Amino acid sequence: MNFKTTKERIIYESLKLFSEKGYDGVSMREIAAAVEIKAASLYAHFKGKEDIYNAIVDVMKERYNQQATQLQIDGSHPEADVDVYKDISAEKLCAIGEQLFLFFVHDEYTRMYRKMLTVEQFKNPMIATEYSRQYYDETIAYQKQLFELLAQTGEFKEVDYEIMALQFYAPIYTLITICDRQPEREAEALDLLKRHIEQFVRIYCKR
Repeated sequence: MNFKTTKERIIYESLKLFSEKGYDGVSMREIAAAVEIKAASLYAHFKGKEDIYNAIVDVMKERYNQQATQLQIDGSHPEADVDVYKDISAEKLCAIGEQLFLFFVHDEYTRMYRKMLTVEQFKNPMIATEYSRQYYDETIAYQKQLFELLAQTGEFKEVDYEIMALQFYAPIYTLITICDRQPEREAEALDLLKRHIEQFVRIYCKR
């Protein structure tokens, strides 16, 4: 990756180390060595390791927002996306789903981030909370509200929107984790993703 600043490199190298050795298994000295600066110089950029971790989380949010913008969606605020998804074709919905899926599977920063959270969720309560926020709480909340708003327009059936969100999202996240473990199964995962979205539309869409 290309880094514009030392701070950017610190964030990247820290994430790489955390994903390989765990958050608690990495010292500030090791981070400094990876960045090729003196340990004391780290403190000119960050107060400590938790401060670096918080910056890693912020960068992940930024990367997701950038990807959403490229897809011409908001991705975080359902009310901003209602008009995007209203009257959307299954083909277009599949295309958006595939691009987001490929982002999560292929973006190096995102993959390391997910690996860090997956490994550390059993060791560190702070990271366990972030794992739930990133890959369940906020995603389900967004989709639940989006489906409810779309139902109010007559686009979707009126059902239990939280269950609807779970039924849409859970298979997608499962396919992402399959690709994490077995990258060679990506084509299979993409085919299942497309079939999943098409069937979801047939079940819940009123059109």
